[in-house]
Amino acid sequence: MDCKNSFSDKILVEEQQSDNGTDLVPSQLETRKDYFMEKNGEKFAGLHLIIDCVGCKNLQSLDIIEACLRKAVVAANATLLHIHLHHFTPNGGISGVAVLAESHITVHSWPEHGYCALDVFM
Repeated sequence: MDCKNSFSDKILVEEQQSDNGTDLVPSQLETRKDYFMEKNGEKFAGLHLIIDCVGCKNLQSLDIIEACLRKAVVAANATLLHIHLHHFTPNGGISGVAVLAESHITVHSWPEHGYCALDVFM
């Protein structure tokens, strides 16, 4: 599969009107690039982390998992839209997502193994 980076420095211009209904000139329009980060000269839609955690405790606690997701959102300086968690039985594992304006953080826990996996994209 060819996954060539196709992000560019092209500026996207959003159409807007002024308060009095007239069209704004380009210098007055909000502009944004069509990528969100640049590192070592490469442009990316965002940063994607896959995190494996071993030797964890309290992985069956909805309150603790939710608090950790909220702390991660704050640490990432992200915008939280919604958190949804599901508690599995009988082992007590939890799967959930923090939906962000910037993208998401997901968590899946296996308390019987002291393991959880996180997927962070923003």
